[in-house]
Amino acid sequence: MTAPAYTEPASVDDSGHPESPEPQGHDDHGHTDHNATYVKTALFLAVITGLETATYFFKDFPLWHWGSGVGLTLFLLTCMVIKFFTIVYVFMHLRYDNKLLSICFYAGLILAVTVYVAVLTAFRFWWSGSHMVQP
Repeated sequence: MTAPAYTEPASVDDSGHPESPEPQGHDDHGHTDHNATYVKTALFLAVITGLETATYFFKDFPLWHWGSGVGLTLFLLTCMVIKFFTIVYVFMHLRYDNKLLSICFYAGLILAVTVYVAVLTAFRFWWSGSHMVQP
């Protein structure tokens, strides 16, 4: 059995250690500047938050009164899901992580929506004439 042949490093520094290769520029790795993505995402989230806030100012919008307030609840839950997905996907870099982490986050989203619906059902929100405060 023969030992592998020793090859001299291409270059060494003053202490005799092999020099590390020069770092490549950030753009050489195929990465892009994420600042524009973060700004666009923040603006998108601001618009969604503005729509949620608008529900307090435009109380006569027809969707809010559909099904004795069910339309408003479904609209706000949908906005919540969109914002949750956007924050997790962009700011927490879920698209680059392991699939198991994606499953954990989606399970959390499903659990949160299920708990919200269960609490609303427990307070009889879905029935007409319920004891909930009416707008």
